[in-house]
Amino acid sequence: MPRLTLSVFALAVSAASLGGFELIPDILANSLFLAFSSVGIVCFALTLLFSAEPFDEPPPFESFQNRSHTLRDPQKRLRRPLS
Repeated sequence: MPRLTLSVFALAVSAASLGGFELIPDILANSLFLAFSSVGIVCFALTLLFSAEPFDEPPPFESFQNRSHTLRDPQKRLRRPLS
């Protein structure tokens, strides 16, 4: 899908440049540019939509009191007691 998006935007730019060099009429160049730009924007939106990763559940909230109590007591912070 990203390649398709880049290809469509490249077509839009080339249509605009063809009109700029007077190779095709300006009205045709403008309409081609708008058409390819619109399709490119849709392709880009679809790429973002389908490549996005689902949101994970946030970690459970740990209350401030539990955390501060753990910080005050060094034995609770250690996984195994010192010998």
